Amino acid sequence: MIKKRNNMIKKRIDIDLMICAFEKVVIPTLIHPLKSVAMLFLILALNACNTSTPKFVLSSPSEVNTVHIWSEDGEINYQVNHGPNKVIVPSRLGLSFQNAPSLASGLEIIESNVQRIDETWEQPWGEVKTIRNNYNEGTISLASADNAAIQMELIFRAYDDGIAFRYHVKNLDGSEDVIIDDEITEFSLAEDAESWWIKAYQPNRYEYLYQTTKISEIDTVHTPLTMRFENGTHVSIHEAALTGYSSMQIVGRKSTKLHCDLAPWYNGDKVRTSVPFKTPWRTIKITDSASELASCYLTLNCNEPNRLEDVSWIHPSKYIGIWWE
Repeated sequence: MIKKRNNMIKKRIDIDLMICAFEKVVIPTLIHPLKSVAMLFLILALNACNTSTPKFVLSSPSEVNTVHIWSEDGEINYQVNHGPNKVIVPSRLGLSFQNAPSLASGLEIIESNVQRIDETWEQPWGEVKTIRNNYNEGTISLASADNAAIQMELIFRAYDDGIAFRYHVKNLDGSEDVIIDDEITEFSLAEDAESWWIKAYQPNRYEYLYQTTKISEIDTVHTPLTMRFENGTHVSIHEAALTGYSSMQIVGRKSTKLHCDLAPWYNGDKVRTSVPFKTPWRTIKITDSASELASCYLTLNCNEPNRLEDVSWIHPSKYIGIWWE
């Protein structure tokens, strides 16, 4: 899996402005030097009613999907739009620890940067040989309002067929070996969509038939969790780059607000890790049809590149047998 970077444009944006000047001055100023990369931006704006609340807006390369990220009363929230329609309404983000300061509240946005990635890479084998990896990535730096030694980054990617995000914990006031007791990642859906799911924590793991219900009726389920909205928009929540971290399940609580649930150790610990660390990507595929969802490579693109230098020995083959043997 050899990376072939075709284009990478980095631009750091640091804006401090009043909302009244936002539409007339800031957007034209940002767009003008980036005409060749239309609407590549990560904007820090100030809410008209609350000028202490910074908000970021990151759009996909063709402006199909847009993600908004902001801090409100020390809690980090995000929202995802697909065209003019909301897919994810305001949802919380954060991490809490057994033995280290919390990253679930008391946070403020310090700075941001954005980069445009457009590259292709080759699979040793698969459905297609060459895959395009085209997205805008925004990195948002956060710190505790009371302790500058508590630092985290939120990394968001906006693709034309979905979004992805992960946490990068950089400093927890000197804490090294830490235990995560909760990942406060929410997926608040804009409607009670039809969904397909398999119940989690069962004896045979994934060896069950899918159930079909409204989102408000789901149990604790495995990912990918797939949904269809009334207007035909298809959404699938999953994860990528799952290394040294607990797998994610999705918990339903009789509403359209879904919660991340990490598979625990025998004693209830969710994740044991060391600072600094990055979580897996939380991926949300968003397409206009089931066929587009099936051909979406967003999750695959978020996995780490192959580390093997020589892949000439890898050949497709067929296997008949019991998968866990």
